[in-house]
Amino acid sequence: MFDPDDLRGMFNSIRLRRRTRTYFMLGASLGPILAISNPADYIKALGILINEYDTFMAESGNKTKKPFDLDFLQVFDTFCQITVIMYTKLADSLLSIAITQSAFDNIAKIDSQFKKVIGTVTKELDELIKNAITKELQLIDPLDMASPENEINTDWETSSIYK
Repeated sequence: MFDPDDLRGMFNSIRLRRRTRTYFMLGASLGPILAISNPADYIKALGILINEYDTFMAESGNKTKKPFDLDFLQVFDTFCQITVIMYTKLADSLLSIAITQSAFDNIAKIDSQFKKVIGTVTKELDELIKNAITKELQLIDPLDMASPENEINTDWETSSIYK
């Protein structure tokens, strides 16, 4: 239904350019953390990253300087791939250490923040797809049944068309 050029056009706004840079920075920050081999240190580093991310978003998330144009789809795809690697390593870490309350709190916060990032984009994609499907259906519907002013009475017994 969408080719990459259509999606790039849909994701070409100032707000999404800012978010693209934010996802790029968050994903790039995960790289060195993934190299940490000690499970407890790995979880602690992820927690610190999330705290820094929260602070960044609260203080200056909308003021990131534009170093160069980033492709939202490429950045988000790469971010998702890094996130999968992060969760895999996190799951492996949980099997090899005793979970303290502090570690549990860090993991819950990490999970919540990453779900929020992924969920935001998922909701936007759902809305884009829903709108595209509606437009396609309107193109093939000669009566334009989707518009309220052209609503057809489907209750055949009470419809005036058959009286």
